[in-house]
Amino acid sequence: MSKYLEKITLEDAALFGLLSIYFIFPESTVLSLVGHAFTAFFTLCVLLNDSKNFKFPLLCGIYALFVISCFLSIFYSIEPGISTTKTITVAILLLLFVVGTNYFSHPENTIKFEIIFVTVSCMACVYLILQGGFGSEGFGEAISNKNEVGVRLGLGGIVCMYSIFRKFKWWKIPVELLLAVCCAMTGSRSALVVLLVGVVLMIMFGFSSKDQPVGLATILVLSVIGIVVYMVFNVPAFYNVLGYRFEQFFDLFTEGSGDSSANKRLELIQKGIEVFEESPIYGQGLNTFAMVSKNIVGFYAFSHNNYIELLTGIGLIGTTLHYIVPVGLAIASVILSKQSKETKLLGSLMFTLIAVSFISDIFAVNYSHKHFVIIYMFVYGSYIAYHKETKPEVRVAL
Repeated sequence: MSKYLEKITLEDAALFGLLSIYFIFPESTVLSLVGHAFTAFFTLCVLLNDSKNFKFPLLCGIYALFVISCFLSIFYSIEPGISTTKTITVAILLLLFVVGTNYFSHPENTIKFEIIFVTVSCMACVYLILQGGFGSEGFGEAISNKNEVGVRLGLGGIVCMYSIFRKFKWWKIPVELLLAVCCAMTGSRSALVVLLVGVVLMIMFGFSSKDQPVGLATILVLSVIGIVVYMVFNVPAFYNVLGYRFEQFFDLFTEGSGDSSANKRLELIQKGIEVFEESPIYGQGLNTFAMVSKNIVGFYAFSHNNYIELLTGIGLIGTTLHYIVPVGLAIASVILSKQSKETKLLGSLMFTLIAVSFISDIFAVNYSHKHFVIIYMFVYGSYIAYHKETKPEVRVAL
């Protein structure tokens, strides 16, 4: 690690500051402006450092079309004001996506991402513990919505697992455990699913990249799943925060009625399908689902499903443009994982991160959140950095 930290650049510092603001500090108008300032500073540093080689790659162009579809929705939106606000947000994410892709197109920065992402995730864990520790209600609200915080920590756990396979160091094990425990203690069911699926995939890919027996990897995967399930449902500290919520969620399928949260989510999704059917091609304006949710849950709420949120807001056209990007990145990840033994593990991490983004989208509205755009720019930039060595017959210029 030390050789990558010998020369910290302004770009690295700006990225660290941006992630710190987003992952650690509580949401507020002032800190949001500070985050935008770090984004601008990061952009300026990358442009000044690499202006001659700065590019606007294909998938960034597709994402720009998605942003344009969001902008156009303002003109037919049932509530233009809130559509405008959210369009500005995704426009800023486009800037971050383009700049970050150029930053990570340099191979040395992929390791820096690993270090920065895991470090900031651990700092968030420490902050949350100091703020209130482990309580029966779970934690995370000291920073943001508990589901969002849980997913961020879950992503940190996946990247840490990659780090363990890339180069094993004993101290990485307690770091992984810290991230896993704190992810679970947010009480977010979706975050635990993201972490568990990501860790399982990384174990399978990690053993494969090291040419270790598949049977051994399978035993380890089953052991991890078994331990997690046992702890969630039998250890009081975890059961009181998370276990009982899974039981109530399962009741939704076995008895037709779950906890109030699950029931409301299901109602929102059902209503979202109805709203989508009213205007399937163009939608009714970005971010307008909240306007119809008040009659369902008694207050303005997102649909808790990224697919439904986009379909109701910008229809099939805008939603398709949005998902071309992660689909393209998943393809790029597979290409990189098959390129050489040296890039196999990195490609596997990239595929895992994109795979869990699709899973997370089932449970949350993520299109306007930085954590998955940060994943996009890391995956895309890493692909650009390493695919240059790909044999011509398998090279794909995404």
